[in-house]
Amino acid sequence: VAAGLPLVAPYRFEMRTQLASLVDSSISELFAAQVSNLEKRTLKRLNAQLLKKLDKVPVEENPSENAAAIRAAMFSFDNIMSDLEVPSLSLTKAKPCRDMEAVLTEAV
Repeated sequence: VAAGLPLVAPYRFEMRTQLASLVDSSISELFAAQVSNLEKRTLKRLNAQLLKKLDKVPVEENPSENAAAIRAAMFSFDNIMSDLEVPSLSLTKAKPCRDMEAVLTEAV
């Protein structure tokens, strides 16, 4: 029985490595999916908000309203991204927030 123990350690190490890899990749995929969903939801909300304001005042006449709507959308996006971050896997909000700000600016 004692002679078989050295063979168990490499097997366990390999299994642990495979499980860690599977968990890390699954978390990364879920993070990407959550970011994508959040981006879509944020754009949808911004568009709805701008359409409401468009009924009252033409967009060209009040650019400060658009800027305020973008700031509010970015604030919400940033706060939710803070909850989604997984720093131990380098899944941070920095790049998604920069990308989203560019998309929102283009949308207006």
